[in-house]
Amino acid sequence: IEQVQTNIDSYISHMENIAEVVQLNDQVQRFFSGELPEEDREEYRSRIEGFLNSISRTRNDISLILIAGDNGEVLTQEPGMPLSSVARIPEQRWYRRARSANGTAVISSSHVQNVVAGEYRWVITLSRTINDRRTGEVYGVMLVDMNFSVISQLVSRISLGERGYLFIVAPDGSIVYHPRQELIYSDLEREYIDRVLAVRDGSFLVSDEKGARIYTARTSRRTGWRTVGVNYASELVRNRPTIRRYYFYWTV
Repeated sequence: IEQVQTNIDSYISHMENIAEVVQLNDQVQRFFSGELPEEDREEYRSRIEGFLNSISRTRNDISLILIAGDNGEVLTQEPGMPLSSVARIPEQRWYRRARSANGTAVISSSHVQNVVAGEYRWVITLSRTINDRRTGEVYGVMLVDMNFSVISQLVSRISLGERGYLFIVAPDGSIVYHPRQELIYSDLEREYIDRVLAVRDGSFLVSDEKGARIYTARTSRRTGWRTVGVNYASELVRNRPTIRRYYFYWTV
């Protein structure tokens, strides 16, 4: 569990560094500051789009880089990328959370991104404000959408016995990753999310129609996500007396 969490934290840290590089870029700063002469705007727009494109071309795990400026400008890594007329950017949760954090990167749970017309990608979004380097004034919000498959690959490499598994929960209780995510969202399966959120770093035992299972949670200081390992007691121990001792230990 600790290794999975370390790998994810390292990956998120790298994405935060990419966002920091974008927000500190001289051309990004000038373009969104509102101080750029009108005759220079088209040239700066083209340069910034090229800059964002150069980042996305080298990263197959990034599906979208977008900057929504308070000056009304919205730039992405692809010039002329059609944006959805239905999805209002200031109303998006990733946008509002970034405005509230004012300079600190925030990470979403997995969700369907709908800001690009005709595209509905399953992603995890990192968002942050674009701030003036000197005064801290907010110029807008940028996002980096990471393909959900990246987190899935980092987690799915780990096996916990024949039936055990790992899943990830955000601080608000939403599912970041689960091997049976579609079933969870369809209410065909459930997890003990309230108990996971209550332990932060620790373990508890549950026993239901699926059998006895030990949940072990570890919380990331970087993201607040809880990585949870679920082990079936029957796979850890093969005799009833030992199972009783496990039950006693985890419930004391």
